[in-house]
Amino acid sequence: MDKNHKLRQHLQEQQDTAHEIIKYDLIERSELSNTLEFIDSKFITVIIGHRRSGKTTLALQAVKEKKFLYFNFDDEILSDLKSDQLNDLLELGLSLIPKAQYLIFDEIQNVEKWELFINRLQRKAFHIILTGSNSRLLSQELSTHLTGRHLSVELFTFSFKEYLQFHKVDTKNLKLEKTENRSLIYKLFFDYLEYGSFPETLSIPKNTSIYKNYIKELYDKIITRDILQRRKIRNIKSLKEVALIILSNFSSRFTFQSFKRSSTINSLNTVKNYVDYLQEAYICQVLEPFSYKIKQRVSLPKKIYPFDNSYINIILNKFGHDLGKKLENLVFLELKRQQHEIYCIIEPKYEVDFAIKKGRTIESLIQVCWALDNEETKKREIYALKEAANKFNVQDLTIITDNEEDEINYDRLRIKIIPAWKWLLEK
Repeated sequence: MDKNHKLRQHLQEQQDTAHEIIKYDLIERSELSNTLEFIDSKFITVIIGHRRSGKTTLALQAVKEKKFLYFNFDDEILSDLKSDQLNDLLELGLSLIPKAQYLIFDEIQNVEKWELFINRLQRKAFHIILTGSNSRLLSQELSTHLTGRHLSVELFTFSFKEYLQFHKVDTKNLKLEKTENRSLIYKLFFDYLEYGSFPETLSIPKNTSIYKNYIKELYDKIITRDILQRRKIRNIKSLKEVALIILSNFSSRFTFQSFKRSSTINSLNTVKNYVDYLQEAYICQVLEPFSYKIKQRVSLPKKIYPFDNSYINIILNKFGHDLGKKLENLVFLELKRQQHEIYCIIEPKYEVDFAIKKGRTIESLIQVCWALDNEETKKREIYALKEAANKFNVQDLTIITDNEEDEINYDRLRIKIIPAWKWLLEK
């Protein structure tokens, strides 16, 4: 059997798999409407996000009524192709599905100089969808070679609304005044907080070796394949060490110097590079402190957040612990999912978890606290919001808690206290 025949068979298997996926009763992602709008424009649609967050499924949902071709470069056969073989690959695909106008290229950044091939295709009559699990690598190459000719969709793991939809909860018609409904929502919220929301894990029983191995293998694959191999890093131990230090400091302040002191790495630049690589691969995200002065923003401590709570519990074995920090991480992810420009505020006497900026103005401030039943805790959270609100002239103030709801009028300020599950459903 010649090489082309084997490749053709492999492509046919990929098309069969893609068409099987769109037969399922899939959860409609909130990003689908933008994706549908983008794919019929003259621009290339780029879907970026964490591995196994549902990028391929989203792309297939968008083209399920179209005539499309699907190419998965995240396997050993297509990832070994050279850029000058991509035209032949496309011809093979078109021999399987003639006149296909929608082309999905999954993880095509695994092929060197792929962007030159896509650039040529873009000038033809095809509608192109790219997916990638490396944020900066994909965006930098697109910015260089396809300036102004692509539109991006960033995909996260399931939102709480999507999580409830998977569990057949009709949030639109749910009567939350009923105790049993609130109890159901809260139980599902707590599971969402503890176990994360990778789509494939939702049907796996939790506290099983299957679930734990899924998260561990996903994490290891990102470290080894998406970072070590792509960045050609030789010191595997040091990268894994920094990754664990980052996860251990979730929802907390940090400086690169503090990470360096906690590791066996001698170079501060190496630590900074590793943090950048882990961000690129969607293991974590650094949150910058807000300041109108750029020099001050660089010098202040920052905060770090993993891209799914499952990493906290499985990699760090933190089930049932640090619930307040996990809640803060969840709020961070929702704010990113909603595409807000967010910062933290770090001052000598207080700290505000999230400041949402619009234009040059801070428009809202959010504190996250598991419970306000301790008077000292309540005073601290209110004091931080009051100081920041007066400094930045902000009226929209919120404290997100586990399950408390109230409204405080304090020193001419109105502070909304809301349970996290309710805030997530309102967004």
